[in-house]
Amino acid sequence: MSANMHGNFDVVVELASNTIASAASSIISSSIPAEQEVSIDGITAKLIPQVSVNYVVFFDSPRIELFVDVTGSKLFVSKIEAGVSPVEIPAEQSEIPIDGEITIQDSLEINGDALFINFSSQSDEPSISINLNTTKIFSSALVQIYLAMKVINGENPDDVRKEIETTISSNIQTFIKDALNSLGEKVVLFPAMPPLSLLDFKATSFSLSALYRVGDKDSKADKSLIKRSVLSGLSPITNPDKVGICISHESLLKDFIRPSLKSLFSLNESGFDPVHPLRWTGDINLENLIDKVDSIKLKFLTSFIDEAGKIRILGTIKGSGVGFKVNAQFDVPITIEAKKSNSTIGFKPRLSEKPSVDIDIIIEAWVYLLAIVGGPALLLIIGITDAFAGSLLHGPIVKSIEQEIENALESIPTPSLEINEPNLQGILTGFPRVSLNQKDSELQFYSFLPGQQLPSGSRKHSLVLTFS
Repeated sequence: MSANMHGNFDVVVELASNTIASAASSIISSSIPAEQEVSIDGITAKLIPQVSVNYVVFFDSPRIELFVDVTGSKLFVSKIEAGVSPVEIPAEQSEIPIDGEITIQDSLEINGDALFINFSSQSDEPSISINLNTTKIFSSALVQIYLAMKVINGENPDDVRKEIETTISSNIQTFIKDALNSLGEKVVLFPAMPPLSLLDFKATSFSLSALYRVGDKDSKADKSLIKRSVLSGLSPITNPDKVGICISHESLLKDFIRPSLKSLFSLNESGFDPVHPLRWTGDINLENLIDKVDSIKLKFLTSFIDEAGKIRILGTIKGSGVGFKVNAQFDVPITIEAKKSNSTIGFKPRLSEKPSVDIDIIIEAWVYLLAIVGGPALLLIIGITDAFAGSLLHGPIVKSIEQEIENALESIPTPSLEINEPNLQGILTGFPRVSLNQKDSELQFYSFLPGQQLPSGSRKHSLVLTFS
């Protein structure tokens, strides 16, 4: 896959804006009291809020802007002190409807490999602006009565209108700010995901992406190279993606698959190709891999992603016994499965089928010479052994490789996105999808001679997981 989806970052995790809006609605709604006593300028009232986040917008500045709908909120006034004596308001006449939108702006911050919003009050944040439907407010019979009382007492009608608007707006603003402040310093959008290090994030009009690398290696990543969403074009409109994870081809093979194979076969680092993410040549003894074979060595190992969307692990082993040599090539196909629970999303590799093994048994010449001396019967036995010994060793080799690769897959450190906030759990209701084949993938190369590269015959497919 070209860098238009991951920008050479190792891992990209992308959340759709509407997913974050739904999550923000849950978080903010849970922080807002069901009702709030209000006492302002001689008015005793109770606010019953209705709050939902319509949508969110992100800026690379870095900031988040939430558009909060308060339509359906109500202010119930129980007493008005205007003039000499207070006026008790009958319950049936006490309601003031409140409709409109609140805009909340705050910073996005990175700390400890997590991306979060700090809603606690500091300097000029969070910034809250309110746009209320004044027509709705002044349609209230109670507000009309209050306005009339103020005018009778000699006040200017326009000033009274402005006072009512300002009073209601400022109290709602204070109410919302206090509720946000109660959320604390960190409302986490992307939690830390070991072994990943969060480098940056990218904001668009429809999503927010967290951009990671594995470990402390130098990175040639550049978010300006990301030209295409992980989410786009991967799901039907009726079931849009909420979360997408892209693991680059380089990182998938080099950072996740390779360490486990390196540990399994005790591969020396110097044997790895500097260009290809998982291509090794060398000479490593493999102990107890096959019975009856005294000396067996791994000579070559590589991995690539085929056009069917499977990770393939290919290797060459050579061995010898008394009077014969063994050459074998194995091919192990691996499937990636998405995993999802109410609070965790990630992936898990598994063997998709039994390894394929081609074996060539070579009887050494001195054995044939002895067989000639031993007569035609012995010569026939040696010939049959030469022809069919490969099939006899096939089963043990397949079984050994299958078991060893399965053990290696269990040790792969697959990152998982943990959704710890109770209000966010269960937002992923659809089925996850896995893609390991992108049509615009670049060719993969390997080192041929110093300064020279050759195509490996495969392309740089990356792992894309989408959840709806």
